[in-house]
Amino acid sequence: PTSTFHSSLSNVTVTPFENFTMGKRLSFLFLLLLLFLSPFFLLLLYNRYIQRNGLLSRFASLKFDIHLVKSRSIKKMEERLDQIDFLLSFQVADKVKKSVKIIEEAIERYSIGNLSISFNGGKDCTALLHLIHMVLVDRNNRNGVKESKPCQYLKSVCFLCNNPFDQVIQFIKETEETYGLKTVTLNEPIKEGLKDWKDESGRDCDGIFMGSRRTDPYCAGLHYFDPTETEKGWTKIMRINAIIDWSYADLWEFIRAFKVQYCSLYELGYTSLGSKNNTKENPHLQKPEGSGFFPAYHLDDDLKERAGRHSSTKS
Repeated sequence: PTSTFHSSLSNVTVTPFENFTMGKRLSFLFLLLLLFLSPFFLLLLYNRYIQRNGLLSRFASLKFDIHLVKSRSIKKMEERLDQIDFLLSFQVADKVKKSVKIIEEAIERYSIGNLSISFNGGKDCTALLHLIHMVLVDRNNRNGVKESKPCQYLKSVCFLCNNPFDQVIQFIKETEETYGLKTVTLNEPIKEGLKDWKDESGRDCDGIFMGSRRTDPYCAGLHYFDPTETEKGWTKIMRINAIIDWSYADLWEFIRAFKVQYCSLYELGYTSLGSKNNTKENPHLQKPEGSGFFPAYHLDDDLKERAGRHSSTKS
């Protein structure tokens, strides 16, 4: 049997590559190219269709997400602008890049020392603050400046509602430490609060970043840059609506992709925060048989964002 096997092998004819026809040569080279490029195609597939569309997130453990909330080190959050295209879906990436341009334009117009942010601990202003941080880190890197908390030069004001949640107050304090903010807290509506904060204190501030989005009450007609209506009693300041075109889903995609720290109430089923008097868990996130609520980012209908609220104010 062994001699027969060797005899059969001796009869096998191996055609040298140079004897292949041009068509066979091209086919062979094409197969080699496919084998070489297949890992890159798999990586592209993962990035474009699996990671970007959140197919893996459905199987993620809630413990992982809670860990992100509890983590308070800014170094554990993603802060590089060059990760926008990699971490986000095409549509959201385009919106975020547009917001980056608005933030950069605001800094060019007024300088960071003459800008402020309205920060009340809600998801919108939290995402906006982190994006401003990313822009400032990128600018510093391009200029050779090493600074871990560039937002320390950004003024911060909080127009706090009556009877706020303890978790919101705690999160504001933690965020101040994380980003280097020094927030002035006012217990009055934004119109009166801005006047007290800016005019009566003599603060030099030309523009204020707002976390407004078009789906918010009275915000559908806003622009990226909207001056206050001084003829209606507002103090003179430019309202900068850098994330005005983001949807609820866009917001959470950005927050989770960049591991942005957010108020723990959103893990408990709250989707829009106000006071304890007018805010409860979103009923559309209630788990089967009433065993608690899913986190805020599970909500799949932007129009139901405020289902847990009983007034027109929003965070």
